[in-house]
Amino acid sequence: MTRYLQAGKRALFLLVFPVCIVVPALGQQKVNSFKKAEQLLEKNIVATGLGKSMLSELRVTAAYEDKRAGTFQIYAQQLHLGVPVYNKISVYTFRNDTLLVKQQDFVRRFPAATAKTTGYFVDPQQAVRLASNHFSIPLMAGPQLIRQDDDHKRFVYRAAGLGLDSTTAELVWLPIAETGLIKLAWNVRVATPDQKGDWFVRIDAQSGEYLDDNSLIVSEKREEDCNDGPATFNQRSGAPEQTASSTMTSFRLFTPASNNPVTGRTNMEQKSIQPTARQVGKAFGATPPSAWAPAPPTVASASYRVYPIYTESQNFGNRVLETNPWLRAGAGNDAVTLGWHYDNNANYDITRGNNVWAQENITGAYPSTGISDNSSTVIPALTFDKPLDFAQNPSVNSNLRAATDNLFYWNNVMHDVTYQYGFDEAAGNFQADNLNRGGLGNDFVNAHSEDGAGMNNANFTTPPDGEKPRMRMYQWNTATTPSLLVSAPAAAANTYMVVESGMTLTSQLAYTGNRSGSIIWVVDQSGQGLGCGTLANAAAINGNIALIDRGGNCNFAAKIKSAQNAGAVAVIVANNIAGQAPFTMTGSDLSINIPAVMISYSDAVTLKSNMPGLTGTVRSTGLLRDGSIDNGIIAHEYVHGISNRLTGGPAAAGCLVNAEQMGEGWSDYISLMVTTNWATTNVSDGPNPRTIGTYAISQAANGPGIRKFPYSTNLAVNPWNYSMMAGNTSGEPHTIGEIWCATIWDMTWNIIQQEGIDADIYHGTKGNNIALQLVIAGMKYQPCSPGFLDAR
Repeated sequence: MTRYLQAGKRALFLLVFPVCIVVPALGQQKVNSFKKAEQLLEKNIVATGLGKSMLSELRVTAAYEDKRAGTFQIYAQQLHLGVPVYNKISVYTFRNDTLLVKQQDFVRRFPAATAKTTGYFVDPQQAVRLASNHFSIPLMAGPQLIRQDDDHKRFVYRAAGLGLDSTTAELVWLPIAETGLIKLAWNVRVATPDQKGDWFVRIDAQSGEYLDDNSLIVSEKREEDCNDGPATFNQRSGAPEQTASSTMTSFRLFTPASNNPVTGRTNMEQKSIQPTARQVGKAFGATPPSAWAPAPPTVASASYRVYPIYTESQNFGNRVLETNPWLRAGAGNDAVTLGWHYDNNANYDITRGNNVWAQENITGAYPSTGISDNSSTVIPALTFDKPLDFAQNPSVNSNLRAATDNLFYWNNVMHDVTYQYGFDEAAGNFQADNLNRGGLGNDFVNAHSEDGAGMNNANFTTPPDGEKPRMRMYQWNTATTPSLLVSAPAAAANTYMVVESGMTLTSQLAYTGNRSGSIIWVVDQSGQGLGCGTLANAAAINGNIALIDRGGNCNFAAKIKSAQNAGAVAVIVANNIAGQAPFTMTGSDLSINIPAVMISYSDAVTLKSNMPGLTGTVRSTGLLRDGSIDNGIIAHEYVHGISNRLTGGPAAAGCLVNAEQMGEGWSDYISLMVTTNWATTNVSDGPNPRTIGTYAISQAANGPGIRKFPYSTNLAVNPWNYSMMAGNTSGEPHTIGEIWCATIWDMTWNIIQQEGIDADIYHGTKGNNIALQLVIAGMKYQPCSPGFLDAR
């Protein structure tokens, strides 16, 4: 059945499944999940609408039992001439061998002129080079073939210069929405040496032309247009995104009779039962023991001084010493079989275990060369109890260790909570050892506290199942105030407003300290003040502050690096657009360690008119803020990993790249769910405003946060609705996500009105638990490249 939920102008139709566990007898021989998937699809060929020929053009990429829902999930990739059709993944949900729901997405007809052969002119090694060149990543040597899979046309290379241990090139068919063509392409993964950029890039297998790309990195806060010059590591080419709707207007899709007229995808519901509280309770209980069990961890107990679960940040409560927090999941729960400091291979007395390895990464380097925090007591009883001193910057030793402890704790909490709702080993969760429960393992989260590769942001990189994701938590300079104090000559003496760059942590004034000297206008080899390349007046720049003009054929990072190479102690970039306010400069060069600020065009004119003889100090007041102790942002980033692993199945890595995808919305939503103190929340609290990121951006608890509107069921507080999608979002993912989060937040409170609130987010059985279960299950059932109507 469907449940219609409405809050003002936001409406959501929900497809509800019974939430129960199907427990096979322990002695029963398990059928290989892929073989079972093939058998189910063949057995249900009429229900699926697949003919024999179409069935032969599918490859099962993932299949597993969803113990929480009592269903069997199948993800099937469309093939043409044995080659995958990019992001054409169909999803089938079965119970008791009967098809419940299908989400099918096929290209039905292939243009004969362009899709008749899998022969290619550009080989995979060349494709790796071309993909690297597109992002200006210099390879130090030719890519060396490690292994190849001729059946799947997949090649693995080691390429010195890329920020990856190995890279892949896989042959795919790529639908081109703008032309209606389908091109044979290489899908190549490349990453910058510092891993600030990590992409899958499609290269035309015939011409070598760049076609499109998608990033594996999802950031908390988008970088504005803050980088001048030609495209380098962190700049996208601006290629148009391919959306599900545009694909459907260009191709005739395989759509059986039950085709959804809005989305063009097939949706079929055969049976749907409203879950009872008893059924939900079974779903959140400890899962039955396996026939095989690992040796127990040596670490018997551990205590952590942290902002605990349900506490978003310092704005909402104090740190407490939590002992054995994994027991919140239950002593016999499969989520915590290995505890938090054992990976079935080694016991750790540092912030490392089966689910996450948390370490500082102030340098921003990849691989991280930072340290983890270590216990002050020895195994078997660990203690992570480091003081936080808010009168000092986050990178002070004790503050850094306390932040790393908090990051470790929250990654484990997110693992344990979402495990109860079905993000387990088979579904592609993040663990070093999967204990023979499905999935690939070897993919615990590399979590970096105080990562120095950027500022005022956070991000999460999600590769396919079996490859390690990475969480980067940056520091925020929202509580600092930079300025330029000019002391001489008298005609220019003044304090000037500037905006500091956001390139690296180690170049922040709060990190380097104030910098003083003569202010020297640079002269580059072209005789201009653009600072591109080696500086002609390097001797004068040495030991002083460099003034560089914006513009020219180099970006901000290159300008600052040129001045640093000449010995400058700081950089002032002069804006070249009159009337435009200075803004945060971004770029990608981890070797930059001198502060850089931007000044307005008019102020730059004043400085230049008083040269030579100009002296001053680039300075800053205030302290940095640490994103590693803003739990709302940590949770938000972790959920990017969940939504990317669940959508299209754990083997996929690019299903959330379409314009209307809701990744930011799911991340905000689950962040709200785990930072709400449900024990003190009333069923009437839905209208109360909820924000995200107030600590990181130096606001009070009741500040507006980092979103356009606080989340609330009150439309006067949060007016977002679906009709505002086209005219009010400009396609920005976070804004689109806000609309989706507002919608499912309304849904949650509607269910709470009917089912009540349970204080326990792990095992509760009431409205808040039911809503969270529906949201996570929905990610499994939706198709690749979902829009709002697919996800509802």
